[in-house]
Amino acid sequence: MSVAHAHRYFLTKDEIAIACGDDIEVWPRALDSLVRRKVILPSGSDAYKARHREIAQFVYDELIEHGSIAEVLTALIKIAGTKVNINSHRNSRSVKMLTTFVSHTLLKRAVGAAVGRKIYSEFEQLLSWDYHYWLHRGALELEVGNLGIAENFLLQSKSIEPNDIFIDNELAYLNLRKANESPLSTTSEDLVRDAIRTLTDVAARRPDQRVRVFHIMGSQGLIWSRRARMSPTEKRDFLGSLSERPKCHDR
Repeated sequence: MSVAHAHRYFLTKDEIAIACGDDIEVWPRALDSLVRRKVILPSGSDAYKARHREIAQFVYDELIEHGSIAEVLTALIKIAGTKVNINSHRNSRSVKMLTTFVSHTLLKRAVGAAVGRKIYSEFEQLLSWDYHYWLHRGALELEVGNLGIAENFLLQSKSIEPNDIFIDNELAYLNLRKANESPLSTTSEDLVRDAIRTLTDVAARRPDQRVRVFHIMGSQGLIWSRRARMSPTEKRDFLGSLSERPKCHDR
């Protein structure tokens, strides 16, 4: 409940039941005890949250510090994943909750890549229809360098939702990583060219994503300039074109 509240979500009794599984005696007594002691407060007719968000955040941070948060995050994904389906509205509470806790950034920070990978695998059947699930699962593998696995997951995401710019962004990042892994490959230059084109388009369509886009473009572009077969003049022109792109899009 504290981890949910730290992300500004309440939990209902049926959601607590989903998280606790078959334990139908212990958790109701524990919940009643916490409510009587006013550690947990009712929120609406059948919802609960921590007494203060500061308390929720403290509990959240302690769980991370002591390596005890994996089960909690798994339970929260289970709650949200059980209550959404392919027809759920993207702005519904359950969908937003799933989006929050399936994030590769959150999982990597809270439990690390190895545990995050295990958590994702637990929900493959339940969430196989969700492009967002595949996107973040692929993004995690991409960040830790498992490019083949990342490509598989990202392409599954793309097949479900062809027009999402976040998928395009990660695929462009993947192509730059692939080019930098094999700079002498005959396809590497095309991968870099296509990735830069895609990232430029993402920056133009979504100004709020420019920081991420230019970080990818700059960091991977520098690696490419060092590894690719380029003359000094070609290298200068390539790096110059990268440095000019933020200026062009800010006009």
